[in-house]
Amino acid sequence: LQQQTGKGADEVRATLLQNTAPLSAYVAITEEAENAPLADALVNDLLGLHQGTVPVIEVAARWAGQEARQSLALWQRVLEQDLRARSSNTTSSFPQLSATDLFRMHDVLRDAQGWLAVPLQQALLWEDLFTRWHRLQAKSVSRHAA
Repeated sequence: LQQQTGKGADEVRATLLQNTAPLSAYVAITEEAENAPLADALVNDLLGLHQGTVPVIEVAARWAGQEARQSLALWQRVLEQDLRARSSNTTSSFPQLSATDLFRMHDVLRDAQGWLAVPLQQALLWEDLFTRWHRLQAKSVSRHAA
């Protein structure tokens, strides 16, 4: 897998722990590489919401144009990567949030996958999700200030 994907041993090991079959791990690694620019854009938007440099409505409108199921799965993977980074003592993208907050948001995103089974406006879905994210950020700031 290292030779086929160009990834390091630690990253391949972590992927194999999640996808015990080598072919599944290979697919996961290659999909991650293909989605890297979109994942970077998502992390930038999430950080922008935290820093208050971008409004929820603007971010929601940008993501409403994406395929919802794939974008939700991407967001979940971004959170999973952050949690893995914390467990291996590497840099976290969202150090201001607790692991509990990340797990809660991950659960919300899982539930949102089910919401796609009913007709709904994509913009409203994304506004709701990004507002929930923004509230997590605001809660963490007040928690650190106290």
